Amino acid sequence: MWKNLHKALPYYLLFIKDEYFEISITDYVKIWIVRLNLDEFTSHLKESNLGLEIHSNELIENGIHMLLYPEELKSATVSNKEDKLEVTLCKSFGYPLKFKVLLSIGSQELFFQKIIQPLLKTIQDLHSSESELRSILKNKDKEIEEYKLEAGEICLRYLKTKPFNDKAHMEKHYRYDNYFGSATIPDGLLDKSVDIPKETMVKRDIKSEPTSQVIENDPVIPKVEIKEEHIKIEPQSALPVKRRKIRLNI
Repeated sequence: MWKNLHKALPYYLLFIKDEYFEISITDYVKIWIVRLNLDEFTSHLKESNLGLEIHSNELIENGIHMLLYPEELKSATVSNKEDKLEVTLCKSFGYPLKFKVLLSIGSQELFFQKIIQPLLKTIQDLHSSESELRSILKNKDKEIEEYKLEAGEICLRYLKTKPFNDKAHMEKHYRYDNYFGSATIPDGLLDKSVDIPKETMVKRDIKSEPTSQVIENDPVIPKVEIKEEHIKIEPQSALPVKRRKIRLNI
């Protein structure tokens, strides 16, 4: 279930724990994701809480609790770094506990799988529910009219409801028809499975933090380029010497 990361932030978090610890965050325009194994998840928690002496099991349990119940967080900060999203969560467990992690931006396929497809399924479900309830209400009104025609009386006069006005109801709730018309959302789209290799996602996410370190150490790069140019110059300086030897022989 997607949950608001923090009431002051326009981000939503989805946490899934199976073979990996999968953390997804979206602003409903983009999606970011990271997948960590147990050792990586534990390492992130320890690096986020240097100096905190606590048993690993308790650390992991509390870390999972932070991600499952973001509404209980004391604070949360989000920072965009190009195609990365740095997130820091903080919660009190009798002591302050932090969790800092870097997420990578997800593909369009991932956005469809995590955001669009669930929304389409929800819309379809609500539309089916509405249609069913409208049908029940109209049938109930028919039954009441038939009851009245047979000289039946409704005792609870003051609690009687007005007959259901289907036309007025649909004029008020028109958005589904505006976007989808009389057509239903295709089952093929609702059941579509998008192939996102887990191995690729894991490798990319594991490299995300070292990549940020390389960016911070950019001043080293010019030195490497200078060395390469210097190596190229050395063979050129040897050419004139060779020519002089040839002239002397002549």
